[in-house]
Amino acid sequence: MYRVRVCMVFVICVMMLVPHAALADTYTVTGRDRADVTFKSEAEATNVPPAIDTASFVFSITAEAEVYPGGARATAAIPFAFTGEDIVFTIEVTDDNGEEDIEDGVMIVLSEDESVDADDISIPLNAVESTKDGDVRLTFTKTWNVPADAYGEKNILVTAADSGGLSADNSGTKTGVVFVNPQIGFEITTDTGEDVGSIPFAEGAPGTTDVSAQDSLRIKSLDPDGVGMNVTVLVQGEDLENQNAAGSIPIAKMKVDGTPMSTALQTIDECLAPDESSTHSFSLDYPLPLPAGNYVGTVTFEIVAL
Repeated sequence: MYRVRVCMVFVICVMMLVPHAALADTYTVTGRDRADVTFKSEAEATNVPPAIDTASFVFSITAEAEVYPGGARATAAIPFAFTGEDIVFTIEVTDDNGEEDIEDGVMIVLSEDESVDADDISIPLNAVESTKDGDVRLTFTKTWNVPADAYGEKNILVTAADSGGLSADNSGTKTGVVFVNPQIGFEITTDTGEDVGSIPFAEGAPGTTDVSAQDSLRIKSLDPDGVGMNVTVLVQGEDLENQNAAGSIPIAKMKVDGTPMSTALQTIDECLAPDESSTHSFSLDYPLPLPAGNYVGTVTFEIVAL
C-alpha cells in the first residue's frame, strides 16, 4: 500500500508540469447579438536617470547692481562675490520619467576640489516651470546670499537625482568656478617707497598757501587672491586741530591733486587694476588769522572693490 501511494504522487507532479496547450477559455452568450470581453493590460516603464544640461548653466553676481557677467567684474580672471552679495544659479535638467521625478533633486555644490564631500557648501535649487521638451525638462534656479564665514575659490558642481534616488550620469559635473570673499590688498607708501606714518607739511605763517606735503603718496593695488580685482580709491579728512591752544585748519584748506578735500569721501582713482599704482600729492593753505601751534588732523583712504 505504501508503494502505491508514492507512485500516484509522482504521476500527478509530472502531469502538473505539462502545459494544457489544448485548453482555452470559451464564452457563450444567450439572447444577445453582441458580447464584450475585457482583459487587464499591463506594462512597466523603466526608471531612467535624469540628465544635467551643463551647457545651459549660467550664474550672475549682484551687489547693488549686477557686477558679473555684465558690469564691473566682467573681465575678472575669476568671478568673485563678497559677503551680502547675491549669486544667482540657473540650470536645466531633463528626465524622461517626467518633471515631477526631479523637481526636488537638483543641487549646487561649492567645493574646494572637484568632488562632492560632506563639508562642501550645498545649495538646493528650486524648480520653475519650463515649456521646453514637453513635460520632461525643468529649469532650476537659486539665489544664494554670500555669508561672512565663507572664503576661497570654489568649484561649482551640479548634482541631480530623481525621486527614486537614481543619479544623473553626469551628476557632480563641474560647471564653473567662483571666488567667495577674496582679499582686498593694497599698499600705501611715499613716492620713494617708504612707509607712511603721517602726512607732514612744512611750517607756514598764517595766510601762506599751497604748502606741499613732505612726500607724495603712492597707492598700489595688490589683488592677493589673483581674481583680477579692480579697485576704486577714495579719500576723506577731518579738520586739523591746534594741539596747543584754540583754533583749527578746516579740511577744505587741504588739497589732494589740487582739489579741496572734504569730510565726505571723494574719488581719487576711478579704477586701479591689479599691480598698478597711482601717486597723489597733498597741499595745505594756512588760513588767516590762525593761532600759532601744532595742528593735527586725519586723512582716511578707502579702497573699494569694483
